[in-house]
Amino acid sequence: MTIEIGYPITAAAASSLGASLRLGTLPPGRYAETVVEGPYGGLQAATAAFLAWGEEAGVRWAKEGASGAHWTARTEHYEVGPESTADPSLWRTRLSFLIAP
Repeated sequence: MTIEIGYPITAAAASSLGASLRLGTLPPGRYAETVVEGPYGGLQAATAAFLAWGEEAGVRWAKEGASGAHWTARTEHYEVGPESTADPSLWRTRLSFLIAP
């Protein structure tokens, strides 16, 4: 499994970080989203439920490669987490998965 980790930064910050940084953007298109509230331990089950919803709704996810194993864009945005509050019940993660055109 390959995972890319990204952070929103300004252009000025990017220029000061040098060549070790790779800049990019998420691909445009329609995304399906859900919000998971609670500890990160619940993300796996929430993701499985989200994917099951997509299958039942006939959503075709944007994937690449011969086996379709490489997601074009599948993100987790940690909107509220341990840096914001010590109470895991208040943590909030937004799942955004690109839908195939």
